[in-house]
Amino acid sequence: MNSVIKGFLIAAGAIITVSLLLNLTSSSKLQSASREIRESFETISVETISSDIDLSGSDSSRLLYSHDKNIFENHIGLEGKRLFIKETKKDIFRGITSQKGSYAVFLAVYPQSAVLQSMSGNVSISDIKTTEVSITNTSGDIHAVNINCENFLSSAVSGGVKVQKASVKKLKIKTVSGEVGIEDVASDSIEVEVVSGDISMQGLRQACDIIVKTTSGDVRIKGIDLQDYNVEFSSISGEVFIKDEVSSKGKYRYGVGDKKIKVESVSGDLIIE
Repeated sequence: MNSVIKGFLIAAGAIITVSLLLNLTSSSKLQSASREIRESFETISVETISSDIDLSGSDSSRLLYSHDKNIFENHIGLEGKRLFIKETKKDIFRGITSQKGSYAVFLAVYPQSAVLQSMSGNVSISDIKTTEVSITNTSGDIHAVNINCENFLSSAVSGGVKVQKASVKKLKIKTVSGEVGIEDVASDSIEVEVVSGDISMQGLRQACDIIVKTTSGDVRIKGIDLQDYNVEFSSISGEVFIKDEVSSKGKYRYGVGDKKIKVESVSGDLIIE
């Protein structure tokens, strides 16, 4: 074997060995850190690389966050009226076998807005009352339960999005390949944009405008009163099925209600049950 190549392989092996040892040492010392924040703030922002985010309401403290320490560092501070918690990577060589961390944030006094962002971790939010919620995710799932806000905006690339037991005036969801589930929600308007994931809605507490754009995902809506709606469906190869009364391809209109259901699809179906 060429001495240069042999030397390169030995050096690479040494780097990997040191990296594994560092990870074993780091993993053996994993511990949870927490901190209580009493300063006032109007916006909370949580940004992670691969760690999960769990933001929820609590009666126990002003704000308490905990983080399972691994290869990342966490930073917390105030910028004006914005409280931020941000995760940054310590050492690139420790990312080979590292364990994923998690951030749990508990709020007793709700801010005016919450901004949550993760690259590959899951994001969940529950028992929160605020003006606006904005969630961005690349490859993790998004789950919102029992939230009350004016605007809920979520965007994901390959993760699914689920919203349950919520009161939201404007609900907007966008994802590329994840599935979308909306259940037991009161809203004035719902907008969903998906490329390849299915969309399901059920238990809507009130009639509202529903606008959906999808490429190949099916749209299924259960338990609505069709007298409240006018339905507009447009697709190339998809079909529309309405309560065993209608089955049609291409463009189709149905109903004369005040609220609209507008679905644009390439190959996905619309099923209203």
